[in-house]
Amino acid sequence: MPIRALLPPPPLLALVLLLSVLAAVVPEANAWTGPPKTRRRTSSLYAAASPSQSPPTECRSSPSIDGLLTTNRRDAVLSTMGAVSSAAALALVGNPSPSFAYAPDPDPQRESLYFVSRVQEATVQQERFVDRASRQEDLKSKMKLTLRLVEKNYRLLDQINYMSAYVTPSQKVVEATSAGVEAVEALQNAIDYVRDELKSGPLEEEQREYLVENLRTCREQLFVFLKYVPQDKLEGARKRVEDENVSNREEYDGDGTEGVYNPVVLPWKNQ
Repeated sequence: MPIRALLPPPPLLALVLLLSVLAAVVPEANAWTGPPKTRRRTSSLYAAASPSQSPPTECRSSPSIDGLLTTNRRDAVLSTMGAVSSAAALALVGNPSPSFAYAPDPDPQRESLYFVSRVQEATVQQERFVDRASRQEDLKSKMKLTLRLVEKNYRLLDQINYMSAYVTPSQKVVEATSAGVEAVEALQNAIDYVRDELKSGPLEEEQREYLVENLRTCREQLFVFLKYVPQDKLEGARKRVEDENVSNREEYDGDGTEGVYNPVVLPWKNQ
């Protein structure tokens, strides 16, 4: 069954982003008490990835997460409640930017691999946030929403489940699927940690290492999984990511009023 994608209406998404920025202004009340034990969900994830399940008929997608959240209006948004209200109102009535237009790939395998490629890109973006952060509350405000967008829009486990049917050679299905599930686990560990464990105060080195380790594990295990999928489909999906990023960069580098697009080097370019 093909996987399809539909981006939430840009005005609604813009409002969500604005409200999340406002919520991030409220400081966290509790201090950090140390990193948790790594959460393991192997059995439940394998059950969810059972080949008997059908892939989703609809999947939400977005352009690069970094492009959605890097805007030079954030300081103005944070300045006053009135500014937030005005910006939200404008977002609800404004015309959507062409870069937010989304057309699903007619090839369901390329579509699924596009989502996987976007997850890999997002792990690099999130790792950059971690590397540059000095305080827990600042990092949480940046990562909480973006990781949620990654989780909800790209639905990594669904993509692993769907593409497992196309793994070759057949004797590599278990190895490939195991790597894919480990990637899903690592991403979920990062999501849970940002949501539950980041509080306020200086970012501790243990916290930084925990997040970086899980983001890298997600990315690297996806590379293992992707070795066994149809390579022509993967190349097409990656080319689409690259082309969209070029279009976004050209738009955001226009007159300087639409924001600053700050992309990362795509992970497969470093292999």
